[in-house]
Amino acid sequence: MNARRSIVIVLLVLVTTGAYWGVQRFDFVAYDDPKYVYGNDIVLQGLTWEGVGWAFTTNHASNWHPLTWISHMVDVELFGDGASLGVNPGAGKVPGVGAMHLVNLGLHVLSVVALFLALHSMTRQLWVCAFIAALFALHPTRIESVAWISERKDVLSGLFWMLTIWAYAWYAREGGAKRYALVMVSLALGLLAKPMLVTLPCVLMLLDVWPLKRLRLGGESLETHVSIKKLVIEKLPLLGLVLVSVLMTMKVQQGAMTGVEALSMGGRLENAIVAYTRYLGLLFYPLDLAVLYPYPDGGRWPRGIVFGAAFLLLSIAVLAILLRKRHPWLGVGWLWYLGSMVPVIGLVQVGAQSMADRYTYLPFIGLFIMLAWPLKLLVERQAWLKWPSTILALALLGLCFLGTRMQLPYWANSITLFERTLEVTKDNWRIHNNLGVMLRDAGDRKGASMQFTRVMEIRPHDSKAQKNLIFTVQQMRELGETEAADLFSVIARMYDNARDDPENPDWAFNLGVYYARLDEYPRALEHLHRVLEQRPDDVEAILRIGGSHQDGGDVDEAMTWYRKALAIDDQSPIALNTMAWLLATHPDPRMRDGEEAIELAQHARDLMQGEDPAILLTLAAAHAETGRFSEAIETIDQAQRRAGETQQIEIFTKAETMRAKFEQRQPWRDDASIWR
Repeated sequence: MNARRSIVIVLLVLVTTGAYWGVQRFDFVAYDDPKYVYGNDIVLQGLTWEGVGWAFTTNHASNWHPLTWISHMVDVELFGDGASLGVNPGAGKVPGVGAMHLVNLGLHVLSVVALFLALHSMTRQLWVCAFIAALFALHPTRIESVAWISERKDVLSGLFWMLTIWAYAWYAREGGAKRYALVMVSLALGLLAKPMLVTLPCVLMLLDVWPLKRLRLGGESLETHVSIKKLVIEKLPLLGLVLVSVLMTMKVQQGAMTGVEALSMGGRLENAIVAYTRYLGLLFYPLDLAVLYPYPDGGRWPRGIVFGAAFLLLSIAVLAILLRKRHPWLGVGWLWYLGSMVPVIGLVQVGAQSMADRYTYLPFIGLFIMLAWPLKLLVERQAWLKWPSTILALALLGLCFLGTRMQLPYWANSITLFERTLEVTKDNWRIHNNLGVMLRDAGDRKGASMQFTRVMEIRPHDSKAQKNLIFTVQQMRELGETEAADLFSVIARMYDNARDDPENPDWAFNLGVYYARLDEYPRALEHLHRVLEQRPDDVEAILRIGGSHQDGGDVDEAMTWYRKALAIDDQSPIALNTMAWLLATHPDPRMRDGEEAIELAQHARDLMQGEDPAILLTLAAAHAETGRFSEAIETIDQAQRRAGETQQIEIFTKAETMRAKFEQRQPWRDDASIWR
């Protein structure tokens, strides 16, 4: 038996690696990867005590998963300096993206093996457990968890899920405090990787029913009988770990939950019911996979779809109840699927997705059990079905392998991923916007503008798409691309159609910024003043008006508007910095006041905890204005270092030029606003 089990393990490792081989050549994707890795300054420092402390206390990315953060830091530490990737000029270590992909793949392979061993330790059924593990390894819905570096939390927590089940099977069979402690440690580490494991104690209770047979269902004989009271008490320490994880997750996800109120609890419940059935569809037809599945128009599903989905779910549940004595695996598998999906089914909505492939990583194991065990029963009762069943199982695994190999390349980079998502989803405005940004960065400004225009057709008041489109058209105009005039006429028509809409001031603001960048200050001021008609205390619009006056040559009027912005919000870092820059650098001596500039810039710096290099640039200029050149050089060095870490190349370069002036004991002079 040990030799056969070893052969199965080797085959699982080989086929899983083969299914995902090539992922090491993939790039980062511009969706969560910046906040998790290549744009995360703490992670890019590698493994440090400061980083470990941050991992346990941060709410970054609206998740509490310190072990996942630490794993990314370890990647950076192990794979060394990635300056050859050209991530930024001033950063320290940057991980090799290919190596990070291989780590994800390695963790998935280990999870596959651990699942097989855990199931085999409970059932002693070699081939059916191998089939379940292979389905888990190869099903195309696994691609997102393996090929997306940001989903390290999936494969890492998944490994500890399997190890917890394996340790629990050992404890259930032989008992002992040390074995129970191993269960607790595995669960704790899994929860530190991703709070998805909060349902695992309930899954362990299901395993007590079957296949461990510790809990009686009706009159069947049991290998080991334990009272339900004892089983519940046994889970209490595990539930204590879960409670800590839930409380920490709720605390850090408060920001991510804002804005969800527009989708009522009724709407979320309807989506949960439909999502359960849509996941069943992915189980059997996993070909049109997407990185983001949007909500339907209006956020609500048609009643007929909701009732049909509810009927299907209820029918399967009734069947599982009726067959619970003869086929307990049916109820265990179904409840495994339903229960383990609860944290991500959308009742507590975090994020913009109506469902996600990555959420199936652990819940689908219950469905794989439901698929595998009937084949085993058929073979046991009808010997002649052994080979047909074997061929069917191999065919299913072959289809999964081919489906994964076929769809894996879509994850090669951001553009291929976003384009594929738009092919298989409808009105996916977030991905249209993301693709537009990627195309613009790649130099395809015309293609980018088409994506931003599509966003505004779906969401006429989307300020981010408005801003992106206007900025892209400005780039095209500056580069002399002939399509710019036609595209701007489209923008103008959209603006005219929306100018009487109360939700419209973002349009006016973005157009004001656009005209200011083209030095058309009267037209810029016209649009910016329209913003104030609806939002009279809009500090940024007021500052932009001041900037337009300053860049248009009326610095006295600019000063009036900057003072007005500070009067409205004297805790606004952007208002403080705008005013301080003028006071520190303007060529007209009657406008300068170095001491006030230092006071304002220091206040802005403190509000931003010294993290904003633009504010540090202003503070350095203010020190130079008062003749404190040593402080100016020290501060400009901080600004340059911070700009390098955050890839703000323009500020990095400007800091170098300013430093040369300060070394010559000359202050910095600039008659342009910070908005230029």
